[in-house]
Amino acid sequence: MKAKQPKHIASNTPDRLLRIKIYNNKNIYFTAQAPWSKRDYVEQPQDDFAVGSHEWCKAYIPWSEGLTFGMISWQRACDTNNDGVYDENDAGWEG
Repeated sequence: MKAKQPKHIASNTPDRLLRIKIYNNKNIYFTAQAPWSKRDYVEQPQDDFAVGSHEWCKAYIPWSEGLTFGMISWQRACDTNNDGVYDENDAGWEG
């Protein structure tokens, strides 16, 4: 009974990864997999501002990270007049 190479990694909790091995006889075995420190997500520190709030809109630097979820959020919530600047001409400005 020879095992095929693992094709999938599953996770039943954020801190536990499982490697799936499927054998030729259709048996499936799960084994624990240590996280990859170079590949797995590590939570980064965040500021105290809620996305879309006046403070967040003022602090965000458009296009500083390229096209990201943050940039799209800034365009939708902050730059309401689509001029590329968050200022008193935008709907959410609290001056």
